Amino acid sequence: MTQTANDVLKKAGTPGHTFLRSEERQDLERDLVSETERIKHAQYFGVTSTNIGESFANKRRIQERINREVVPDLDGESKDIIAKEIEVIEGKIRHGMPTREAQRRNEVGAVHHHITWENHNKSRIIKWKNLKKVLENDSDDPDLCNVERLRPTVITTGGTSTFKADAQISGHVALSESAKENVPGFMDKVPEGSGLGQIIAADKVEESTVGMDQITRTTATGRDVKQPAFEARECSCGCAKVFIPKIAKAKFATSACRSRFYSKQQAEKKRLAKQEAKEAMEV
Repeated sequence: MTQTANDVLKKAGTPGHTFLRSEERQDLERDLVSETERIKHAQYFGVTSTNIGESFANKRRIQERINREVVPDLDGESKDIIAKEIEVIEGKIRHGMPTREAQRRNEVGAVHHHITWENHNKSRIIKWKNLKKVLENDSDDPDLCNVERLRPTVITTGGTSTFKADAQISGHVALSESAKENVPGFMDKVPEGSGLGQIIAADKVEESTVGMDQITRTTATGRDVKQPAFEARECSCGCAKVFIPKIAKAKFATSACRSRFYSKQQAEKKRLAKQEAKEAMEV
């Protein structure tokens, strides 16, 4: 290990010590120039007051901080050593770190888990931030030293659902990508009698009637409406009436025919049920 890398690692792990980022160093250098110019101006014009004393004190304090906290120049070997140390520290920080989902949803025990993890890794986090500043001393990324970049997540493509009923934000129940691939084919079908099925059927009828000839029909209120001109068909109730349907799937000439048809069906079902019950009693 080089002497420079050894000094950097030692300072980075010292409690209370921090290295300066590029914008912080530039701000201090501007303050140093400003205090120097103020002192020269006071000395040139022969001004003697407590202000010049404060300027000397400020200049000395700024210079000491620059000398103590400025990032040193590193050679390639020293950078490799520091980069390897950063990887080791990141692995230790991630161990036991609460996930993004636990932090966001605030599940039971999440607060205590976070506090315990943070107290155990406080020194590692400070050292990691210092070493990131040293290794990337010219970076202007505002999240360069943000430890949230290391936080793990449990959401992966094709993974399981992250729904948690005991969390403050429970999330939603949803099938994962791998589960969707194994969904049986019958689950994708919509029953014909359901609400969604009726909507889909109506949409299909509307699509099938586009471009058809239109006829004008007068309603009971005397209003003329246009409807597709369907071909005449025979009533399905068995009355032998022929009618022109108003919609594509109409089966009955009148509402009475529809009622009579379904009444016959119900009567037939009851007759068959009685017959089955009678046969069962005889057996």
